[in-house]
Amino acid sequence: MAPDWLAYRARSHPDHLFLRYQTKPYTFRLVSQLTCHLGQQLKKSGVGAQSAPVGILVSDPLLTCLLVLAAARHNWPVVVLNERLPDRQLQDQCALLHLERIAVSEREPAQICRQLGANCTKTIVSVPPESHLPDSTRELSDFSMRGNLHALQGYVFSSGTTGRPKAIPLTFANHFWSAAASAYRLGYTHSDYWLHCLPLSHVGGLTLLFRSLLFGFGLHLTAGFHTAEVKDVILRGDVTLASWVPTMLVRLLDANLYIRDESSSFRFALIGGAKVSTALWARSQRHGIRIIPSFGMTETCSHVTAMAPETQERGEGEGPPLPFVQISIRGSDHRALSARQRGEIWIKGPQVAQGSTGPDGWLQTGDLGYLDPRGHLHVLERSQDVYNIGGEKVSSVQARTIVAQFPGVQDCWVLAVPDKEWGWRLVALVVPRPNARFTQDDLVRHCRRSLSVVHAPQAVRFVDAIPRSPTGKVLRKQVQALAENLPA
Repeated sequence: MAPDWLAYRARSHPDHLFLRYQTKPYTFRLVSQLTCHLGQQLKKSGVGAQSAPVGILVSDPLLTCLLVLAAARHNWPVVVLNERLPDRQLQDQCALLHLERIAVSEREPAQICRQLGANCTKTIVSVPPESHLPDSTRELSDFSMRGNLHALQGYVFSSGTTGRPKAIPLTFANHFWSAAASAYRLGYTHSDYWLHCLPLSHVGGLTLLFRSLLFGFGLHLTAGFHTAEVKDVILRGDVTLASWVPTMLVRLLDANLYIRDESSSFRFALIGGAKVSTALWARSQRHGIRIIPSFGMTETCSHVTAMAPETQERGEGEGPPLPFVQISIRGSDHRALSARQRGEIWIKGPQVAQGSTGPDGWLQTGDLGYLDPRGHLHVLERSQDVYNIGGEKVSSVQARTIVAQFPGVQDCWVLAVPDKEWGWRLVALVVPRPNARFTQDDLVRHCRRSLSVVHAPQAVRFVDAIPRSPTGKVLRKQVQALAENLPA
C-alpha cells in the first residue's frame, strides 16, 4: 500500500487551507472527503481492475488534483495526459503505456473520445457536490503514513523537445526526497501559499501537489497561465511563492508587474524549465521580483539545484545541488572534471527515477555545464546545441544570447541548418516585438559586433512564434523543421 499523505494531513490539520480554486477554499478535510468519493466512483466503474496505469485527461486542474490523490489512496498508478496535444500524440502515449481506462471530465467527453480512439474505456468523472459527501471522516482511519515508499505513483512524459517524449516512472520515494530536498533549500512553511499555474501533466506541476501534502503549504490553483490573472493574484497578496518558466516571467515583466511595496507577501518565484539569462535576472531585480533559477528534469522529479532565497548574489548559474543530490561534470570519457571545466552534467540522488540511470546510479543528462569553485552549477547548453562549423565548435546558445539582447526582439531561437560548404550554418528565428522596426541586416550587424563571423548567425528569419511546449520549452524538432523549410 502506498503512504497516504493526504489522510495524515487531514487528521493533523483538517481545517487548514489546502487548495484554493476560483476563489473557493478547499481544506484538507474537504479534499480528503472528495477523494474518498471519487475513489469509490472510479472503483465501481472498473478502474484499478487492471495492471495498466490510469489515464487522466481533464482540463479542470482541481478535478485533476483530486483524481491524482484519489488514485494514490488506492495505490493506482496514474498518468496525467495533456489535453492540448494533437490526437495522434495522445494516442501514441496511450499505446506506449497500454492504457485501458481513462478518466475524463463530463464537460468534454465527446472531444476526448475522438482523441483517444476506440482502444481505451472512458470513465466520466466530475467534482462531487459537497451534499453527497459523508459527514464524518471515519474513512481516514483506514489509511496511514505506513506504506511502501517505493510504490509507483505514476508516469510523467518528458517534454520531448528533441523528439518523441519518454514515459518516466516516478515513485512516492522520488516525490518524498524531491520535496524534502526542496524544502531544506527553499524554506517554505505552513503559512505559504504557492501559485500553481503549471500543467499537472508536467513534473513541475505534479510535484507541487505532493510537496504541499508533505509540508502543509496551500496551493492557489489557476486554469493555466494567464498574465493578467497571475499579476492580479500577486498584487492582491493571495500568494507568497510561485513556479514559472522564463517565458512566463518575461510576460509578467512585459505586463509591468512591479513589487515595490516592502510589505508585499510575495517572497520569490522558482524558475525552471530553461536557463535564466543574466539580463532577465537583472530585469526582474529592477521590478522588485526575487527569482530563484533552478535546474532539473522529469527524470529527477523536478529541480535538483537552487540558490537559497536569502542569498543575495547576481543571477549567474543555477545554484548548488540540493541536499541528497550529487552532481558531477564529466568529459567524453566519462571521467569527472575539475571546477570550471566544461562537460556533461551527471546527477545522482534518491529523487532520480529508476530506469533512467546507469548501473552505478548516475543519470547522464545530455546537458552541458560546469561547477564553479563554490560547487554551484552553471548550465550551458545541451550537447546538440554545439555544432562543428568549418572545423570549429560553435555554440548556438552563445549566439542566441546576443540576438535576445537586440532591442525589438520579443522571442528568438538560434540553431544550425545543413550547409554544403561549412557543414552547418547558424540561423536565427526571431519574433519581433509589436511595432518594432529593424531588418535582418540590422540584427546580423549587431551580432557581429560581439561574435566572429563563424559564431554569429549567418541568416535571420522572422517568424510569428517559436514552437514551444505548454511549459515554455522550445520544441526542437518542430523548430528544426521550421528553419529548414523557410525560404532562403
